[in-house]
Amino acid sequence: MEIEIKPVNNNRSSLLKILLLADPDPKQIAKYLEVADVFAIMVGPQTLGAVAVLKKNDTIVEIKNIAVLPAYRGRGLASYTISNLFEHYHQLGYSQMKVGTANSSLDNLRFYQKLGFRFNSIQPNYFTEYAQPIFENDIRAVDLIILTRPI
Repeated sequence: MEIEIKPVNNNRSSLLKILLLADPDPKQIAKYLEVADVFAIMVGPQTLGAVAVLKKNDTIVEIKNIAVLPAYRGRGLASYTISNLFEHYHQLGYSQMKVGTANSSLDNLRFYQKLGFRFNSIQPNYFTEYAQPIFENDIRAVDLIILTRPI
């Protein structure tokens, strides 16, 4: 399986259905979709995932969203993509990558730590602004956990 990470500059909204898998609030996605670097995760002609990365300043980039279609999860697509993003942004002169995930996203917390991210901070009550409450693992998503990693 040959994975290709392709920049998406036009028609980014075509990836909305995939991005909604990781962030169920279209209003939140709209806040970063047009200003972030957006990439499609491709295998052959199929788009199996998407990622949005926001340049925070001259040294830090933030993964705002990464999602893979459910049928293709657990095959290393997201790990491969993030590893490539480390290299891509390092070559552009960035030195740190950050990512935020909900306090209830236990699988995500494990996943990011396996990729070398470490806990940095907590944004209390971040998810209380969402239109609908989010529950994962029988836990309500309330706080945003920020993890960072040198790249």
